[in-house]
Amino acid sequence: MSRGSGGGYDRHITIFSPEGRLFQVEYAFKAVKAAGVTSIGVRGKDSVCVVTQKKVPDKLLDHTSVTHLFPITKYLGLLATGMTADARTLVQQARYEAAEFRFKYGYEMPVDVLAKWIADKSQVYTQHAYMRPLGVVAMVLSIDEECGPRLFKCDPAGHFFGHKVGGFFNKNSIYDTFCFLSAIWIYNAIIVYILHWIQVFLVSQSLLFA
Repeated sequence: MSRGSGGGYDRHITIFSPEGRLFQVEYAFKAVKAAGVTSIGVRGKDSVCVVTQKKVPDKLLDHTSVTHLFPITKYLGLLATGMTADARTLVQQARYEAAEFRFKYGYEMPVDVLAKWIADKSQVYTQHAYMRPLGVVAMVLSIDEECGPRLFKCDPAGHFFGHKVGGFFNKNSIYDTFCFLSAIWIYNAIIVYILHWIQVFLVSQSLLFA
């Protein structure tokens, strides 16, 4: 096993390469990208929204059975990007954890607690040789009674962060997605600018003829 190559280090999840990399974790991110699906989540002042692509791999499949959006509870939702089989396993376990939390504490599981649980689970998968990382990037969303809309993203490495805008982009559509989001921002800025000057004009006219 040569020191300069990663040929031996990528066979074990628990072994770092000399460069300090875990190749199996990087391969998990590549598995998510291989799905070719772009997902975007946006948190507003009083709402939260997620959008994703729906790709039906075979014309003979029932398209209603293909989804990346999953309800965890009545108040928690999850958008999974990546390998569908891993996503369904993660969703099933998340539903069980949410039900256990409600039974134990008497109230619904907060969205940040669920996101932390998913991230902890993903991080543990990077420490044991008999497991493999999940090929899923999960966005968890909810409208909390105390904090309002919440949006969290969890990745195969075990990171989880709250987001105002987040997502996972297919490398072929990064530029298109960036242009789309930039166009929305510029459009909103122009509208706000026009409304401001209309308001200034109306105020000046009212003062002029008063």
